[in-house]
Amino acid sequence: MTSVTDDTGEAILDRALETFAGTSSTTSAASGRAAFGKALLPSTDATSLANFSPKSLANEADAAFGWIAEKAAGSPKLAVRSSKLVAPASTRPLSVLEIVNDDMPFLLDSVLGEIQARGYRVHLALHPITRTERAPD
Repeated sequence: MTSVTDDTGEAILDRALETFAGTSSTTSAASGRAAFGKALLPSTDATSLANFSPKSLANEADAAFGWIAEKAAGSPKLAVRSSKLVAPASTRPLSVLEIVNDDMPFLLDSVLGEIQARGYRVHLALHPITRTERAPD
């Protein structure tokens, strides 16, 4: 366990994962949240995570977890939302672009390339690769 004053990316990641996983009221839900958090938050470099607080990262993971829960099979899902994350050396909140799609290689690279080609800066890119099982309905 890392100390509370440790602000390295790895320490922030550990605390963000603990905060995120610990916000569920049931053991099975906590297990699913923990697995999602472990796929989402470590999917970037620790240096990028060091720019944000563990609580803010846990809050973003929570928003993403709730958002992806309602995705129909075979169709993509896309949203842009305002975030409470603030870019380093700024007071403006960041926008979040969320994309969930069935297996589509190079989607992240294409989207990041288009964002940068339009003159925008990406402050944090999280790219979890997960396996899902759908309940029959």
